[in-house]
Parts: sequence; C-alpha cells; structure tokens
Amino acid sequence: SLHDALPILNVRSEPTTKTEKNILAALKKGDTITILSKADDNGWIKISSTDEDGNVISGYMQSVYDGETVYTMK
Repeated sequence: SLHDALPILNVRSEPTTKTEKNILAALKKGDTITILSKADDNGWIKISSTDEDGNVISGYMQSVYDGETVYTMK
C-alpha cells in the first residue's frame, strides 16, 4: 500500500525533474552518499552512491559528517 512506501529521492543523470527517463537510482532514508560538488543555483548537487553517480536536489539531504562530504536523506 502507499502507507508502506518509503520516502525516496531519485538520483538523476541530469539535474532536471522534467523527465522520468533520467532516473538512475533511488535513495532511501538513511542511505549515505558522497557529495561530488556543491549545490548549483537550482539546488542540485552531484553525488556518488553505491549504485550510481548522479544528481539530487540538496534540499532533501542533511549532513551526517562534518566536511560536507557525506550526506544522508532527511
């Protein structure tokens, strides 16, 4: 059911939500990733995860270590 669905954050090949075709992977709450670049003007950051390197919207992330390199979903 919808109530069982985990909140996910899509990792995208390009920093846009205009298409579903650019979705590479989905992060779940608690997944850790490595930040490859600071957020751009639209809030997109390049990340590396276990599955894929790609782009995510930074507003859905929170830092879990200092140094701004490893983040996890809020």
